[in-house]
This record gives sequence, structure tokens and C-alpha cells, in this order.
Amino acid sequence: RVWHVDNASGHRIQASEMFLRIGEAAVRVYGSLHLRTAEIFLEIAQHFEERHIERGNRHASRWNKCAGIPEDSLSTESRRHYQIALDIFGKTIGPCSYPVAECLVGLARLDKSSMASSSGERTTRSGANPAQLRALRRACALCEICVGFHFPQTGDMYYQLALALEEAGLLSEAALYIRKAFTVVLSIYGENHPITLQMHGQLKVIEVAVGSGLESVAIDALTEAIETLEFDVEAFNDALRNPSHPQLQWKLSP
Repeated sequence: RVWHVDNASGHRIQASEMFLRIGEAAVRVYGSLHLRTAEIFLEIAQHFEERHIERGNRHASRWNKCAGIPEDSLSTESRRHYQIALDIFGKTIGPCSYPVAECLVGLARLDKSSMASSSGERTTRSGANPAQLRALRRACALCEICVGFHFPQTGDMYYQLALALEEAGLLSEAALYIRKAFTVVLSIYGENHPITLQMHGQLKVIEVAVGSGLESVAIDALTEAIETLEFDVEAFNDALRNPSHPQLQWKLSP
């Protein structure tokens, strides 16, 4: 590992060269289809992605820090290592695994097809394209199966997909995933944790956009409200009109 070199100012290029040599050594020592080789290639991919991110605007997209950055040698190298790691993971531990989900999300972030318009000109549009959304949806499904619902990794996957869907203008689907993300985070961290409060703020933005009414529900009653909304939309609307609805008994924010 060379993270200590990677983090030292002025040594990024040397760190990249060391990472590449480590990748070559991993293939010689473990073989090209070994789990440890895949893990090392995943680390190398993440290193080159971080260097690529440094060349752009981290605020161009809330889900993708690579958005708006033109293709360069760093993104090419990162994508190559993500793909190799993905192939090895698929052949060693199988296609249904969390490392596969990590690789899929990494490749989605590095997808540059959205930066070319129909005329072939470069653009900085940050909205996720269909291929990116498919990869993120698949990653979420893998997390649900391989990690479980009430885990931080799954909540983070839901959150990234929700933000990508929102930026792509698919607000109804974004609402479904931000609700899932909030439910996971609330169950793990509780109502007053900064992560929960941040997620709650983003949820309210999306719920206002889709007109669900969930933005008016108090945070300690949101889980029940979300479950009821997805089960019976009409009952949810009735409860919003009547906070003392006998079947729901939600507490609305003042």
C-alpha cells in the first residue's frame, strides 16, 4: 500500500507510478484471476479517479464528482482498472457481490458519453445518462441482496441513485430512492444525526417537487408515512387532510 505517499503533497505522480507497479506485481504473485488482484486493481482505479476529480469542479454534480471533467489519461486508467477488477470479481466471487457494485458505480461516474452533444461538441451537462442510471440501479439491487437493507453501504447507494435521478429529471423515481435512503439512515443513526438531517433536507426538496406532501411530515413519523404512502396513496392523502386519521396518527411538523 502507498496511501502515505499518495497523500503527500507533490507526490501524486510518483504514487500513481507505484500503484501501477503494484498492479503488475499482483498479477505476477497472485495471478490475473485472483481475488486479491481484483482488490488491488479496485484500489488503483479509485486512486486514478481521485486524481481525475482534482482537475474539475467537485460541485458540478451532487452524485458524481467526475461530472463535467473531460476525458484524460487519469480517467482512462481508472476506467481500465475498474473494468479489470469487475471482470475478476465476477469470475471469483461471482457477479452478485458488493465489490461488483463498487466497480459498477465507479464506471458510471467515469462515463463521459453525456459530455458529447448530438453535434459532437463538448458540454458540461451533469445529468446522468441512461447507461449510468442502469449501472446505479443494478448496484442498488446488488447491495440489497449482498449487504442487506439496513446498512450504510446500501443507504449510500440509494442516496447516490436518488441524486442522479433528480439531476436527470426523473423525480418520481428519485423520490422512491430518497425515501429508501432516508429510512436506512434513520434506522442506523437516529433522528438527530447530521447524516440523517442532511438526508431529510434532500428528501424534502424532492418531495416538494413531486407534490407528495411528505415534506410536511415530522421526521419521527416519516418512516410510517413513507410505508403508508407506498402501500396506499389515497389513505396517505386522507391523512394529510386529517392529521388525527385513526389508521395513521402521524404527527405533522408545525
